[in-house]
Amino acid sequence: MHKRILGELLSTPWLIMPSWLEAITNIATGQDVLSNINHQFTIDQITDRQKALSNQTGTARQNERLTEQRGDVGILNLHGPIIRFGGMMEISGHTSTQTAMREFNRLENDPSIKTIVIHSNGPGGQSSSIDQFANMVAKSSKRTIGFIDSLTASAHYWIVSACDEIVASSVSMIGCLGVVYNLVDDSKKKENEGVTNVHIVSDISPKKVPDIRTVEGQEQIQKWANSMGEKFIQAVATNRKVSVETVKDKFGQGDLLISDEALAVGMIDKIQDFEDLMSELKVGNSPRENQINNKQGAKMTAEEIQAQYPEAYNAIFSAGATAERARIQEIEASIPKGFENAETLSTLKFDGMSTSKDVKVALFDYEQAQKAKISDDIKSDAKKLNNQMQEINDLEPESNSTNEEKVTVSMDAAVAKINEGRK
Repeated sequence: MHKRILGELLSTPWLIMPSWLEAITNIATGQDVLSNINHQFTIDQITDRQKALSNQTGTARQNERLTEQRGDVGILNLHGPIIRFGGMMEISGHTSTQTAMREFNRLENDPSIKTIVIHSNGPGGQSSSIDQFANMVAKSSKRTIGFIDSLTASAHYWIVSACDEIVASSVSMIGCLGVVYNLVDDSKKKENEGVTNVHIVSDISPKKVPDIRTVEGQEQIQKWANSMGEKFIQAVATNRKVSVETVKDKFGQGDLLISDEALAVGMIDKIQDFEDLMSELKVGNSPRENQINNKQGAKMTAEEIQAQYPEAYNAIFSAGATAERARIQEIEASIPKGFENAETLSTLKFDGMSTSKDVKVALFDYEQAQKAKISDDIKSDAKKLNNQMQEINDLEPESNSTNEEKVTVSMDAAVAKINEGRK
């Protein structure tokens, strides 16, 4: 059994604190569990994880190992190192994604549950299925809150980053984002024992068995770690709605940040005790679509966004200003010469919405209106001219002018009278 578990430990990538990975390896080989953990955790926090329910007044849910319920709040306790499947390691205090995903799905489908709280306290775990679990959380139809109690590192953070909101206790440690392989060069030990491993690999697969003792082998495994690390960072950036560069530069670079530091860079949304959070949820709870404080459906003023997320605010403001400047320039370029001062077209530049297409439509309407006005003026002038000529013709001639002269005089007089009326 130990050999099978050890083989899995050494052959898969982990999203976990390196010291904890070594501790898990020690468990599998029967060595001192805490020989390589140099922080405040005790043996009880590894061997008694199955007893570490967060509730004081909650009720354990029937036939479920990790969940409890307080009113309409379902709590999923994600404690200890994470492994893919259950079994012996789960009994010894680990949490399997197999069990956690199954019980999260039950909370999701329970109509009595309005909010799901993932109570997280652990160093991370195996990379296998962490992305699937996080995607399940992100797609939940219910309000989801990640609560960080003491420690949420690596794989644990990937999962809680998918929640609508992340709350942490004041002295929690958060981060350690990244991928680690725990590789052991036991060639000398085997040599002393007279054991030689021989790998016969097909010619088309020269990289199938990387030799970790060589630079080439280490570079190959480094490439694996880098590729998975990029996926990790991208997922966190998407979940927290920040840029990949922000995650890479400000989310610890593999280090752990205490709660205040994590809040300042946007890794969490609030610092609060667990029981205070439960009290708030007890007072007023509602489905995700009605919440105003979750990161996916937040309704915040510009001032609140600027205060809480200054980097995002500045980026949005800059992008908006650039887009508005480009819009105005596009409109100005589409206005034909001679129409620059047309009031109808000028107003389009400053309404914040119109585009060059709107200018073309407005220009067409403007030209049609002008043509209609000219047509109406011509018709009106013609009518007036006809009336004026009729009046003149009705007058008795005062001289012996010819008919042609009379017509000319009549026309000139009529036009003069019309122009006089326009003054």
